[in-house]
Amino acid sequence: MLNAQDVTRKHIQDALSDGIDAAAAQLAAKRKAERERKAALLSLLLALSPALVAKVQAGIVRGRQAARASAAKRVVAELTAAGIVLGPQGITANRPLLAAAQMNRAADDAIHARAAAESLVTQWRGLAVHASRVAERDGEDDVAAIVRTKAIMVPRVERTANTETAVAYNEEHGEVVREMARYDDAFERELADADVMREWSAMADACENCWPRDGEQIGINDSWSGPDPGEMHIGCRCIEFYISAREARMSA
Repeated sequence: MLNAQDVTRKHIQDALSDGIDAAAAQLAAKRKAERERKAALLSLLLALSPALVAKVQAGIVRGRQAARASAAKRVVAELTAAGIVLGPQGITANRPLLAAAQMNRAADDAIHARAAAESLVTQWRGLAVHASRVAERDGEDDVAAIVRTKAIMVPRVERTANTETAVAYNEEHGEVVREMARYDDAFERELADADVMREWSAMADACENCWPRDGEQIGINDSWSGPDPGEMHIGCRCIEFYISAREARMSA
């Protein structure tokens, strides 16, 4: 009897010991696989990042260029309405002199777009890693979880798009006239004679921070008090436009 008990105890102990060792080995293997999977995911995301940054950067550059083109077109309309007669080529009459400045702004667009793109991609990469880990914890499809991060990025993309285009628009809107005045004496005299002013428009933004600035007017060579239009906050869409002093008095 005692011998049977000893043999049984040994069998049970050996079986239990082997089972515990096997379970521990499986757990260790699973944890190793999880670590390798997480490392593989992060490596994949890091490998994808440069190409993704380049694509996002290109999109932001195109947006900035479109905003600049829109600003240049609006300048012609606003100055014409203010009584300034432009040549048939409009603001591009002094093309050789303006070309260098415009190239510099294009280079600035690339730099700003790169920084904004890197920020967005870094945010998305963090969201993707987090989404994958939560999905794995909850027994869900981590690939689908990563795809769902697109929806989370929508408002961030919108803020970036608004900010980048508004800043580029307002910069072009001001710089192109200042450069024309710098390079064209006749235009500078006509600009002074027309007594052109700058007016703040918050119609596209209309938030509590920007709305009080709507309709604010300053001289063409003056500076805004505080941030410029488009720079009041992240995602600001305020712009400026030119108006003759006569129109400014009528609207006051």
